Amino acid sequence: FRVFGVRTKSKLVDCVMEIMAQEGSVALVGADTRRLRRFIEEISKSYHGNPYHNFHHAVDVTNTIAWMLTRRVFSQLLTANQAFWLLIPAITHDVDHPGRNNQWEVYTHSPLAAKYNNASILERHSLDLTRELMSKPEYQFHASMSASDVEEGLKLLEDSIQATDFAMHRDFLA
Repeated sequence: FRVFGVRTKSKLVDCVMEIMAQEGSVALVGADTRRLRRFIEEISKSYHGNPYHNFHHAVDVTNTIAWMLTRRVFSQLLTANQAFWLLIPAITHDVDHPGRNNQWEVYTHSPLAAKYNNASILERHSLDLTRELMSKPEYQFHASMSASDVEEGLKLLEDSIQATDFAMHRDFLA
């Protein structure tokens, strides 16, 4: 799969849906695929044309995570719910990324740095935007899932996006 050869966000959304379908957990957990597609379409609109932290990158990460989830070592360790919820931060982890790093945000005293008290700024911003979108009825792909599965999923979402902050990486790995 050559993600960088796909030119439109619409085609990339198609790719994400196919990747998730092939991985298999979406069907097993009972996620609403119509709302999931709308959610991913809306997420794609919030990615900028940055050289790296763009929607192509998010699709590439999603593809990589989906592939990893099909490996025996992971498929034996993770439930279908955990596998599904690891795909959500893969596609959302850099949403609305401005193309600068956290240190730049801190040094320039940006509004985002102030909002997040100079800690995991871009990661917390992406997480907040993801949660905000998920709270809207038309994007609630998780509405048909059990409350306990959603609770576990939201925790995985938060932990996974926070883990992308390299300043927190060592603590997360430990």
